[in-house]
Amino acid sequence: MITNEISLRPGVRVRPDTDGLVRVFSPFGGVRLGEHSRNVLDRLAAGPCDLVELLTPDVTGAHALLGRLGARGFLRTTMYHDGRPLLSFPGSPMVCSTRGQLVLSRFALVHREDDRLVLESSRTGVVVEVHDTALLNVLAEPARYPWAAPVVDVLAAQGFLVPAEAEHDDFDLAKWSPHELWFHTRSHAGDDGRPWGGTRWAEGRFEPLPAHRPEFPGPVVELSEPGVPDVPVVGRTVRAQDHANPMTLDQLSEFLHRTVRIRRVWTDGVADLVERPFPSGGALHELEIYPVVTTVRGLHPGLYHYDSARHVLHLVREDGPLVRRLADHATRAANLDRAPQVLLVISARFGRVMWKYQSMAYALTLKNTGVLTAAMYAVATAMGLAPCAVGGSDSGLFARATGLDATKESTVGEFMLGSAPVGVGPRERSSSQW
Repeated sequence: MITNEISLRPGVRVRPDTDGLVRVFSPFGGVRLGEHSRNVLDRLAAGPCDLVELLTPDVTGAHALLGRLGARGFLRTTMYHDGRPLLSFPGSPMVCSTRGQLVLSRFALVHREDDRLVLESSRTGVVVEVHDTALLNVLAEPARYPWAAPVVDVLAAQGFLVPAEAEHDDFDLAKWSPHELWFHTRSHAGDDGRPWGGTRWAEGRFEPLPAHRPEFPGPVVELSEPGVPDVPVVGRTVRAQDHANPMTLDQLSEFLHRTVRIRRVWTDGVADLVERPFPSGGALHELEIYPVVTTVRGLHPGLYHYDSARHVLHLVREDGPLVRRLADHATRAANLDRAPQVLLVISARFGRVMWKYQSMAYALTLKNTGVLTAAMYAVATAMGLAPCAVGGSDSGLFARATGLDATKESTVGEFMLGSAPVGVGPRERSSSQW
């Protein structure tokens, strides 16, 4: 027999507010709820509750409330088999309407995390804690264990179990190898509470590596130093921007034209090949640019897509909360106190490269992103603008803002751009710093 126990996740607190409402708060967000939710919240705050008892008729609106709390990540569910804990996961139990033969998703992964065994998938942010290895048998052969039907429903709703051919018949999923999609999803910020970014996790545990690599013991060949260089400077990072005199639409237009416009399209007999101002693996040029405009003279704030074939901007979403959150995320990632005038979100249409390449396509996309970033630095520096690459992005937020399917197109880089402060102009080609 399968039973469900509901509890508040660690770090979640409940307290009454001064206006009669109830506040639920946690390290990953908060919400205020009406007085009608008090009964359920008080019981959850007191400790784990049996789901059936919590959903008794005398508890008004409990089902809807649990759904809302689960969606916000405040709850934890533990499923028991004959009184023994089988698995735990954040949220409340969901039921999947999918029927037919189910198999373990090829994107699912079971691994050890500290002293726990966990089940994860690169297609979902859910982390399932495995308490009993009997669950592994259910994952391997879902139809063989009738007693596990409620568990199978939950795992199917979370994307761990899928219809037999679902991930093979759909190009948008078939093109991804498990390790590539895992790397893509786990290297972007998300709402699942994972540590992300510059956490300095190793401080106090491991010594940082020195800047200079230890020397090899072999013979040394002395190299001459050049005099005044005659090569163009690659570029430089300028975090500060002149917000009193923001960049213009003409400047943004010139920058995009010099970096990512399509010069030529031809075919190899099967696929379209592209020429742009920067090189790209296989001449496939899967990268797209989405300017998030905060302050540009001559252009309304909003999220745009740069059509590199026609050299025009298409408005994707007018200025609003989602657009501002994209800019705010970059602001925090770059440790700035004000949003950049323009944030260029670099996305990839993964099918362009994954149709041809296997196992290394995503790595190729990241290399292409690095080449484009270097080109952006060089052009922005030559134009006297303030360029600054951003180390991370929120792919889920970008998907919500654009409405795009993240398996088809998602973020792989970000680049801030704006007018440079007074005194910071175009870099001279000859410089003593080189």
